[in-house]
Amino acid sequence: MKDCSDGRPDPAVQTDPVNRRHAAVEREVEGAGVPWTAVRAGGPASSLLGWAPEIRRHGTVRDAFPRASRALLDERDAAEVAVRALIGDGHDGARHVLSGPRPLTTEEQVAIIGRAVGRPIRLLVPSRGEVIEEMASEGWERAAAEQLLDAYARMSKAPGAVTDTVERVTGSPARSLDQWARYHADDSR
Repeated sequence: MKDCSDGRPDPAVQTDPVNRRHAAVEREVEGAGVPWTAVRAGGPASSLLGWAPEIRRHGTVRDAFPRASRALLDERDAAEVAVRALIGDGHDGARHVLSGPRPLTTEEQVAIIGRAVGRPIRLLVPSRGEVIEEMASEGWERAAAEQLLDAYARMSKAPGAVTDTVERVTGSPARSLDQWARYHADDSR
């Protein structure tokens, strides 16, 4: 059985547009007849850097899914796994599904960043319609925006998957979001 970033057994059944694109590329590489290794970095903590300008200007974060829960991955952990997969033995044909150490809700993520920057950050919750309009103004197709928001709605009901892959591959546990936020605190100050 194949392992996928959202816990589904086959890349063909990915439910959101981002994971479908990644799965399509992975199938092409797998079929190319060359050695390959897939490193699937689930929710990247670096995606939270998109909040930094708003945090700096207004001390707020806008997010339509305050209860969405993901085990965000520090980019340094993803890089360490990728390097080991590139230069180490035993990774050909492997699918390394990566995650942070524990799922955290958007509310918890905002609080962690607030502690790291030394001030509280207010979480504002726009409507689904407002978010779709914002995404459309940024060039998203409405159907893709709807599918992505549906994926976040699912994350509000079930926490994101946690893997031990970072520790198995690198010998060190995945970094916490607290560690990531302290490392990137200046981005939001």
